[in-house]
Amino acid sequence: MDSQKLTKRQSDMKRLGKIGLGKIGLMTIALSLMAGSAGAAVENLVAKEFTKVMPDGVAIAMWGFARASDTSCPSTSIVEGPSAPGPFIIVPHFDDVLEINLCNELDEPVSVVIPGQAMPKNGVAGTLLSPVYHTAGKFAGRVRSFTQEAAASGGTQSYTWDAYKHGTYMYESGSHPQVQIQMGLYGGMKKDFGAWRLAYDGNAHQLGGFFYDHEAILFYSEIDRALHDAVGAGTYDPEGDPALVMTSIADYHADYGLINGQAFPAVAPIVIGTSGDTLLRFYSASPDDRTPVMQGLYAKHIAQDGKLYPYFSEQYSLRLPAGSTRDVMLTVDCMQAGTPGRHVLYDARMKLTNAGSASAGGMRINLQLCDPPADADLDGLPDDQDNCTNTSNSDQRDTDGDGYGNVCDADFNNDGTVNFSDLGIMRDRFYDSDPDADLDGSGIVNYGDLGIMRSQFFQTPGPSALGD
Repeated sequence: MDSQKLTKRQSDMKRLGKIGLGKIGLMTIALSLMAGSAGAAVENLVAKEFTKVMPDGVAIAMWGFARASDTSCPSTSIVEGPSAPGPFIIVPHFDDVLEINLCNELDEPVSVVIPGQAMPKNGVAGTLLSPVYHTAGKFAGRVRSFTQEAAASGGTQSYTWDAYKHGTYMYESGSHPQVQIQMGLYGGMKKDFGAWRLAYDGNAHQLGGFFYDHEAILFYSEIDRALHDAVGAGTYDPEGDPALVMTSIADYHADYGLINGQAFPAVAPIVIGTSGDTLLRFYSASPDDRTPVMQGLYAKHIAQDGKLYPYFSEQYSLRLPAGSTRDVMLTVDCMQAGTPGRHVLYDARMKLTNAGSASAGGMRINLQLCDPPADADLDGLPDDQDNCTNTSNSDQRDTDGDGYGNVCDADFNNDGTVNFSDLGIMRDRFYDSDPDADLDGSGIVNYGDLGIMRSQFFQTPGPSALGD
C-alpha cells in the first residue's frame, strides 16, 4: 500500500471518529478502512442482444451489457445476463484503478466510456486510447467512437481508468451513441469516498461528509419502438439508404418510459422501512430531460455528475438532464406525521403512459416509507399496483390492456366471466401464438394455458388493482 493511499485512509478514519457514529466502534471502522489491498477493480462486460417484453406484451429487440467472470470471447462465463441498464458496477472506495474488459458479441463495433471520468487508457501506465474515425462513406473523417472499440462479432478491448474519482456515474457505449445507448448499452456505477457508506467528503457546509443509512437506485431510460424494430430487422442505416426504413433518430418518439428497466406498474417500489438518511442515486439514459417529483417529500440535493455542490438546496423535485446523474439525500423520520406510507415519485414532464396500455404507466415509482406495503402474492408488486393481486406475475404482462394481467384473465371476450364462450376462443387458438390466449407467457397456447383457464372457470378475472 503506498503512502498516499494510506494517508487518505487515515484521514477517512479520523473524520469518521469525529462524527462519533453509534452504529459501530472506531476499531471496527479502522479495520474496515485498512482491509482493502491496493490494486484495480476489474469488470468483465459482454455486449449482447436480448429481448425485452413490455407490459403490453410487445417484444422489443434490445442490446445490453452482461457480466462475465473471465475474458473469454464469445463469453463462456456469463454470471449476470444482458440487461438495460446493465450490471451495476461498484468500485471499492480504496481502489483508484478501474479496468473494464469488453467482449463484443454484437454485429457492429462497441466501446465503453464513463462521462465525468478521464478518457480510458490501455493499461495503468499506458497511453490514452484514441478516438475512431469513419474512413469511408458520407461521414468519412468524422468521429465514430470516442475511444478504441471492440470489433464486431467477437472483438475485445480493455479500458483502464488509473485515477478513478468517487461519485455517481454512468458507463455507456462511446460508439454510435445516438443508437447504441438507445438500444440499451448503458449502466450505473458508484464509488464511495470512504468506508461505512460515506458517499462524499465534507465541505464548509457539511463538515463530516455525507453518510447514508439506505441507498436506492433510480435509473431513467426510454424506448422508441420504431428504432429498435429497425435495428433488429437490419433496416436502420445512418448512411441514408432510401431503400431502408430508418436513416436517423430525428423523429425520435419514446413509446415506453422506464425506471430501473421497467415501466410502471411493473417497476418494483422503493421500500425504506426505517428512519434514517437515504441516498437516492438518479441516472438518466433518456435522450430528453426529465423532472422527477417526490410527492409530499423534500430532499437535499448534494451532487451532480459525481461533483459535490458547493451549496445545498432542499427541494421536492429535481432537473435530470439527458445523460446525467444526481445525488439526493432523503431523510426519513418515521415518527413524523405524514411520513409513513406511500409517496409517488413521477416525471413532471408527463412521461406517464405506455404504448398499448390504457392504464397508468411510464416513469413513475412508489416510495414506500416506514411500513412495507401488502403483497399477497409475493411478486414484488404491492397489492395496490398489482394487476393480479393473488397470482404472482412480476412481469405484469397484460396484452389486451384491460388492467388484468394475462395470468389471471381468461375472460377473452371481456364479458366479465370466464365461461364456455372463452373456452371456445381458446380452442380456436390452441397451439397458436395469440398473445391474449397465452396466459402463462410461454409463447404458445397449450395445455398450460388450459389449466389456468380451468382454475378460473365461472369466475371473474383478477382480482386486480388496475382493472375496472
